[in-house]
Amino acid sequence: MEKQKIMYDSGNELAAYAARQINYHVMGYYPITPSTQIAENLDVMGAEGLHDIALIAAEGEHSAAGICYGASAAGGRVFNATSANGLLYALEQFPVQSGTRMPMVMNVACRTVSGPLCIKGDHSDVMYLLNTGWIILFADEPQKVYDFNLLGLKLAEAVRLPVAVAFDGFFTSHQKRKCLVFEDDDTVTRYIGEKLSCDNPKISAFAGSGSCGTGAGGQLPYASVLDLAHPVSIGSYMNEPDVINNRYQLHLAMETARQKLPELFAEYASLSGRELSFCGAYRHEDAEVLLFVLGSSYHTAMEAVDRLRKDGIAAGVITLYVLRPFPAKELRVLCHNASTILAADRQDSYGAGGGNMSLELKAALSSLPHPPRILSRIYGLGGKDFFVEDALALFKEALSPDAPAFDYYGVTAGTDAPNAADSAGTSFSGTDAVTAASHLAASINEDMTSSASGRADRTIADQASGTSGKADQSMAAPAMQPQYFKPVTKEESSPGLTTCTFDPATGKMKVSGGSVKDTTAMPMRVAPGHGACPGCGIPINVNLLLKGIEGNVVLLFQTGCGMVVTTGYPKTAFRVPFLHNLFQNGAATLSGVVEAFHQRQKRGEYPDGEITFVMVSGDGGMDIGMGSALGTALRGHKLIIFEYDNGGYMNTGYQLSYSTPLGAKSSTSHVGKTQYGKSFFHKDTPELMAATHIPYVATVAESNPADFIRKAAKAAAYSREFGTAYIKALSACPLNWNDKPNLERSVIAAAVDCCYFPLYEIERGITALNYDPASSNKKIPVAEWLGMMGRTRHLLKEEYRSVTEEIQKEIDRRYARLKARAEHPLL
Repeated sequence: MEKQKIMYDSGNELAAYAARQINYHVMGYYPITPSTQIAENLDVMGAEGLHDIALIAAEGEHSAAGICYGASAAGGRVFNATSANGLLYALEQFPVQSGTRMPMVMNVACRTVSGPLCIKGDHSDVMYLLNTGWIILFADEPQKVYDFNLLGLKLAEAVRLPVAVAFDGFFTSHQKRKCLVFEDDDTVTRYIGEKLSCDNPKISAFAGSGSCGTGAGGQLPYASVLDLAHPVSIGSYMNEPDVINNRYQLHLAMETARQKLPELFAEYASLSGRELSFCGAYRHEDAEVLLFVLGSSYHTAMEAVDRLRKDGIAAGVITLYVLRPFPAKELRVLCHNASTILAADRQDSYGAGGGNMSLELKAALSSLPHPPRILSRIYGLGGKDFFVEDALALFKEALSPDAPAFDYYGVTAGTDAPNAADSAGTSFSGTDAVTAASHLAASINEDMTSSASGRADRTIADQASGTSGKADQSMAAPAMQPQYFKPVTKEESSPGLTTCTFDPATGKMKVSGGSVKDTTAMPMRVAPGHGACPGCGIPINVNLLLKGIEGNVVLLFQTGCGMVVTTGYPKTAFRVPFLHNLFQNGAATLSGVVEAFHQRQKRGEYPDGEITFVMVSGDGGMDIGMGSALGTALRGHKLIIFEYDNGGYMNTGYQLSYSTPLGAKSSTSHVGKTQYGKSFFHKDTPELMAATHIPYVATVAESNPADFIRKAAKAAAYSREFGTAYIKALSACPLNWNDKPNLERSVIAAAVDCCYFPLYEIERGITALNYDPASSNKKIPVAEWLGMMGRTRHLLKEEYRSVTEEIQKEIDRRYARLKARAEHPLL
């Protein structure tokens, strides 16, 4: 055994620690809860010079997977981490990586796949990997997260397949445990060995070599696109004679992994003293009834088994540590004495009568001479806690001869909602009760400040349930919960305070009104009492935007703080229609809404009239969602894209986004011996959007509210008459900017006055500068603004003078170009 030390860490922390010890070449990543801490911890260690991994912050998981693929094709060792919809967003990349036989390791902190949006842990994401050709290891505790990350890379390179290390999000990922890690990093280096690519000088010269040769033990080296002496084409086009061969070879590789794993388990045991295996089992040898669960629930079930054994019930529990290749043989050995097995899945393969593991367990045991009775239960979805009492209840069901073959466990029964007629939102109730759980999560408006007796609590299509808490198959007539606040009507939201008309003579919109004082009469479309942090700029900016938009409004929010703090099910702060979709698809989704609206009007299926459609994005949404936004703009759908730029992925814990200022601290751009914060300049989104030649682009700030309101009116008019409009606001985040909530307006004003965030508009291709701080004698150096925030205050130190000077130089350059365009009649 090698020398080890004790650490008290979580699964995420241990995944990062293992990656640091391996010292991967590249990690392509995009932050998504609950896997985000892995990249954060690696960045902390990187800032201190503890590893040489190139951490590349992609603009989305799809690109992160592409970064990993390219790095692997270039002979590098590659690491990734993701969860839930992030995994699904990158899903089409995973067969690319396995089909081209690129070894790499990806950690999956398992989480609910939305919608509705839920960030808690279940297994609905990792099951999508089953058919991708990836080896899948499943850790039930933080210790195994560490162990599987080391063993997983060795396995990946031995059989030339990518490996996923999965574990329960927010349980295993976040809960700290006492664990052992190798004290000497060289132990890990020796255990993993060297990856021999064809471009490695130890086995091949970069030019003139006739053969790549072989590595230790005759191992064939890995192909590399960097091997100039032996050029290869990776991922070539294949037709039908060859694709089946490729898939057969992938099958053979998976079978090789099946044979290789016992050897690797034994080797790792001799190194660490810890036994690893395909499956885990507790008191199964004589068990008549078994509970089959994955992940952290295994430990809870073990305690239930001990209680049942005291009562004379021969109970046991089994789990899997390897999902692919599926250990059917090993399961048959463990289960051959049981008469009943209850297989509990934390996901459902809808319509199949069980979750994926239940179905595969049934298939594996069907060849036994006397197969046990197998019951399937769906439990623990959305991170619902699994207590010992729940395990005992499942065992009780397994012991009942009348238990149904398939059911959900843990569905919560509520009470009938009072009948009321309102087409704005409908809850469907059964004859006995309505579930209190979310089913479609379409919340209806409410004032979030009001008490429980004064809050809207109505949802669309709550599924019926019986008094036992099990889902009823029938649906009865609609029943409503009371509506406490009337929706904002067109008449109420059209006071004529801010009007906008197109002037053909100038080719521009002419705005009338728009004063801050007058627009206080505009009804609030977003009710007060949301859950945002004190000083958050999001509600301020959204309400300022909506003050300038008269008439009917439909809002779409991408995932982010703005959506999370206003729509906690079953409540909502919105008094106008609201739709949510994920970061990467907001603009595309709203463009579908817009086109359906116009088509239905055209066909006489919807009343005539105008609606202003607004997509609200922030928290990095214009990184991962940039492609969707650009595509929507290029197509010219009649909508507004509104970006509240808070300079980071705030809703996942402030990781760097492409809009984060150069030098700013974040949880993935730390300050340390080798880092000074974010290493590249912020993305100029307005200029990117302007390059699509949409009719209107503008920047706004809460420090200049009248300008904000008038531009909102222009954007609405352009979106209704001509096509896509884009507005960007600098939005304060005191929690992560590390400044004072009551001073945020002055911080925003300083960003404008130092020209970091200039106020201008591009109207039908012509630029106008709306505010020039120099002409008002208000221009300040950028250092003054940087010093107002804890995230950038370190840049004022002498050691970072060059960074501050570089920021000032670039801001001046961009502003000079902007002024020059504003002075030119064609630009």
